[in-house]
Amino acid sequence: MFNSIALDVVIGLTFVFLLYSLFASILQEIIAKYLQLRALMLRKALRRLLQDSEFTDKRNLAMRLLAGKKTLKEKEDFVHHFLEYPTIKYLGEGSFFRRPAYIKPETYAEVLVRILRGANYTGLENQMQLIKDNLAADTGVPVKDNDNSNKHLKIDTETHTMFVQMMYESSNDIDKFKSKLVVSFNEMMERAEGWYKKQTRLLLSIIGFVLAASFNVDTIQITKVLIDNKQVRDNVVNTTVANFDKVKQLVGKDTSSPYTQDDLKNISGQITSLNNILGSKKMAEENLVNIHIFGWGITLPNYLSIIGWLITAFAISLGATFWFDLLQKLISIRQAGVKPEEKQAKNEGKSTASTIVENKKLRVG
Repeated sequence: MFNSIALDVVIGLTFVFLLYSLFASILQEIIAKYLQLRALMLRKALRRLLQDSEFTDKRNLAMRLLAGKKTLKEKEDFVHHFLEYPTIKYLGEGSFFRRPAYIKPETYAEVLVRILRGANYTGLENQMQLIKDNLAADTGVPVKDNDNSNKHLKIDTETHTMFVQMMYESSNDIDKFKSKLVVSFNEMMERAEGWYKKQTRLLLSIIGFVLAASFNVDTIQITKVLIDNKQVRDNVVNTTVANFDKVKQLVGKDTSSPYTQDDLKNISGQITSLNNILGSKKMAEENLVNIHIFGWGITLPNYLSIIGWLITAFAISLGATFWFDLLQKLISIRQAGVKPEEKQAKNEGKSTASTIVENKKLRVG
């Protein structure tokens, strides 16, 4: 086993970042579900795909947070009609989680075809001809409203041009037209995935800073403790190795399987145990400074603590998977090496054996 102070310090810090990253991920998942962040991102992608440049509808994170469980009114346009179409509408979980967080590409294409061919389709007409006629009409596409009344739905200019081009390139073949809709949808969803990851990283950074400040996860102070105190360093490394398999199960969870209350309790317990080993409460007391403003005494953390919290928040934003992969490699390196004392003893033994063999002229093998 390779015994290095630097390696043990890095292992300890990595384990700290991993536990808090997991804790932040659980909290982020709860927030994302409550605020319907995936559904909001899907709607944003649909508006970018089916609406011209003015695609935002002011249903941002701040408004969602203020609205809580109240339903925010949406602009009644082409995208709204698409989302209100029964096939799409009933993909949502219920009255609060009204909008779906995921739509299959084939479902997207099928619903668009049904809308574009209009409410007058009876199953006997040529679908591509109906789509062509509706796109050519100045009044828009004839559709049924929620109260079953007839109305005409206007399509934005750029979106209209996109549909017309797809129609001509499909050579009046409805299956080819659907295929082109599927391709455009998949391309947009790839971009939306990037948007969501960026949003998630920002949210994790915010959660990370709150956790760092609340639990005093000061990277600078923790590093000093791990370097200076051998007993704490050894205890942290031993705790890391002992809990590695438990953490592995949580990191390896499929995205379709949400974290449970037991998972949250498991992580909370490990964080509490780790904080006791590190002496986080003592560190928090040492980092406080007293200042006087207009005769009032105020106790605040020093500037180094705030920098340490910011470093922790950035580390948490990298995600649990990043820190788990790094920890796995570090533990492998630590377990693959040989202690210097063992190496010296092994070499001395080999040298002695060689001398005996040479002096006695023994044949080995």
